[in-house]
Amino acid sequence: MQLVGRESLSEDQKLTLEMAKIIREDFLQQNAFTKYDYMCPLTKTCSMMSCIIHYFDGAKKLIKDSAGDKKVDWNLLSTSTRHLISQLSDLKQDLRPEMKQAEMEQHTRKLKEEIDNAFRQLSSN
Repeated sequence: MQLVGRESLSEDQKLTLEMAKIIREDFLQQNAFTKYDYMCPLTKTCSMMSCIIHYFDGAKKLIKDSAGDKKVDWNLLSTSTRHLISQLSDLKQDLRPEMKQAEMEQHTRKLKEEIDNAFRQLSSN
């Protein structure tokens, strides 16, 4: 990608690159000196990855299924869902280790619904 440039990538490859960045920088990196990150229960880990995968799967389907005048590219997708991408990045702080499993599941469910609604809206435009 560094040789040919980001512009030469297909739209789904641009999506994959962005999701890899979120996984690398927001999911995998840990800071032992922060209250929200010194420990990561399995519930939190699963909830975070579940949301990232949900966004990726929905975005990939939207890119693949769109066509013609309603073609969705990564630029439109990232601009329209910037707030959701930001929420995916912020999950590490939002899902605190002391939260109960039900709270985490509720937060995760709400974010997934927001993702679905945003993708539905983009596909209908």
